Amino acid sequence: MTDVTLKEGSFNYKFTDVDWVNKLDDWNFHKKNFQSVAGGSRAVDFIAVKGHTCWLIECKDYRLDASPMIEEIALTFAKKFRDSLALLQAAKLNSKDDDEKIYSAAALKCSEFRFVAHIEPYDPKKNPKLQKPNLANLKIKIEQKTRGVVNKLLICETGSSIGIIEPSKIGH
Repeated sequence: MTDVTLKEGSFNYKFTDVDWVNKLDDWNFHKKNFQSVAGGSRAVDFIAVKGHTCWLIECKDYRLDASPMIEEIALTFAKKFRDSLALLQAAKLNSKDDDEKIYSAAALKCSEFRFVAHIEPYDPKKNPKLQKPNLANLKIKIEQKTRGVVNKLLICETGSSIGIIEPSKIGH
């Protein structure tokens, strides 16, 4: 077991006591093969394994974005979770990178999958006309869009620690 810190956008992500962690959307198989499947497939930012649990983690920073609707945010997370599961199976069978084959096979052997949506919502102080999305409602919407696929979903913001992951803004 090891502790690893990885960077994504404006954030550092500390993974505690994991067997391994990778930036899934940086895999060669994803970039060179899977990304173009069916008009565009996407992957979550991180995949981590701890024991018999595989964690798929997607990070979204909407602090500077125009205000996407909660339906749009939920659909983005849902598609990334779905596509990442398909990516793992395809990489296990077809990747030319031996490490990617080993990691995807190990992930797929896990008896439990957990999904983490790290979201940094826009700041209503910067634009009072916008409302911060209700994260409980976002969780419900993602679960509705992924019925039967994503059943262990956790939502977090910076400053909160969930399971194996602790996001923090770079420089803090």
